[in-house]
Amino acid sequence: MAVESAGLDMLGNTPRNRGARNGWASNYIATLENAGISVFDDSSLDVNAPAPRGAVVQILLETFGVNMQGATGAAYNDVAKSSKFADAVETATQSGIVSGDDNASTFRPRQPVNRAETAKIIDKMIEVYGE
Repeated sequence: MAVESAGLDMLGNTPRNRGARNGWASNYIATLENAGISVFDDSSLDVNAPAPRGAVVQILLETFGVNMQGATGAAYNDVAKSSKFADAVETATQSGIVSGDDNASTFRPRQPVNRAETAKIIDKMIEVYGE
């Protein structure tokens, strides 16, 4: 979804991630790897596992080429300054892409994202950052 929504050119290469090879998403994973999307730097990443909310925000911001600001740790109770994906979560919050749980003080960055949340995030990414 990140590749398509950001308009990245598909490369058709074999992904470095062995778990992504021969799967339906292999070309997409290879494209994200070659684009330098940091979440895909780990070749042992289980690309078939549910995606964490923080990782999805990180992937989308990087795919759209958004420069991330440094996290302060003040946006959500469950996203400390040193948390993985904190910069992405806070950048997306400042940009109006995400707002946490019903505008509450939590984001749940390590919890799986669902399809509706992903669609809403992508829609806001396109609205704010264009294609």
